[in-house]
Amino acid sequence: MSPTWFRIPLWLTLAVVLGSGAALVVAPRGATESLPAADVGVAFTRGYLVGDPKTCDLAAPELAASLARERKARDCASSMAVRRQNNAVALELIEQDRLRTAHEAAKTAFSDHIDDLAYRSVWFGKRFTLPALARAIREADPKLRVRLGNGPAAARRTAENVVVIDAKRSTPKNLVVYGESSSGAIWRLTGRTTGKPSLARTTVRGVVTPFPPARLTGFAMAAAAPTDPTLVVITVRDPKLDTVAELLVGVGPDGLVHTMLAGRAVVPPVAGTGSADPLAFAAALTKAYGSSANADLCALVHPALVTLIGDSCTGTGESSVTADVTTPEQRRLSADGTTIVAVSIGSGGQRITLFNLAVPTVDGYRVTGVFVDVGELLALLGQPL
Repeated sequence: MSPTWFRIPLWLTLAVVLGSGAALVVAPRGATESLPAADVGVAFTRGYLVGDPKTCDLAAPELAASLARERKARDCASSMAVRRQNNAVALELIEQDRLRTAHEAAKTAFSDHIDDLAYRSVWFGKRFTLPALARAIREADPKLRVRLGNGPAAARRTAENVVVIDAKRSTPKNLVVYGESSSGAIWRLTGRTTGKPSLARTTVRGVVTPFPPARLTGFAMAAAAPTDPTLVVITVRDPKLDTVAELLVGVGPDGLVHTMLAGRAVVPPVAGTGSADPLAFAAALTKAYGSSANADLCALVHPALVTLIGDSCTGTGESSVTADVTTPEQRRLSADGTTIVAVSIGSGGQRITLFNLAVPTVDGYRVTGVFVDVGELLALLGQPL
């Protein structure tokens, strides 16, 4: 059994977003890496995120077919067109859901302070003011950042988890809250202490512009042989979501992307020493994934990745993942000995493959990144977890 931080952890949430096209709409920014493979990887990733049909020109036939299956489309270009259409809708739905979450948190705050409101169905009063309500909403849902402002313009250029209470238009009976989507649209929620709130897109002075696009950077690792693919780690930083994720793409000698995985990794990539036994490490990693002790697996993870994920890697615990793991034959994929160890874990008839980016160090191989296949993850998330 594997430790809890490998059970579809928090950092894979963005990987799901990348797979579903639900939150990132990016514009060309250019890669900072000068290697051709890195340029190809960044261009492919950028096009994939926005749903650009030209992305398919950079995909190898097997990956193009996989992208088509991802959207149940007839071909890769059609799949990208669907992604582009879904992006526009999904961006607004995300913000609407956030405002509904804020309204539910406000109702919780109302219930907690009903005695201060003399048991009346009002949001605020003399003993429980509007600023006090904002603080209570934050306490009810710590993921939200709540501000007071005047009018919808107060929500402009706010971070992904920020909602703004309209101090001028909110009344004891009606709470007015704003939120900005990544498209630049500002939504208004109006709700009472009971019942469902109303949602509407509001207007503000000036031109509505999308939030600054995500920034992409590519880091390429030298291939082990001219016939091998070049591994490129693509870092995606989204200023609206205030999140970072990595994609791992394999660019073949033909200049096409053959594989695409999503997850988290140490960047720039850790350089390998070139000397270690990948097959022995694969066996040790397989055994560690099947252990109930966090320390068994965390001993094989690079400290920089542990810090990145934010897990202490201490103690032991039960896991819902069974120990029936499999590891395919491994080989060195880059000149410094870096390789990928794929471990398939399963529970209750569900399986997912974790692709471990393993780098040889002075202490042996260590995992510096963990990735999943986007299509496989989306298929898994379609089932109860």
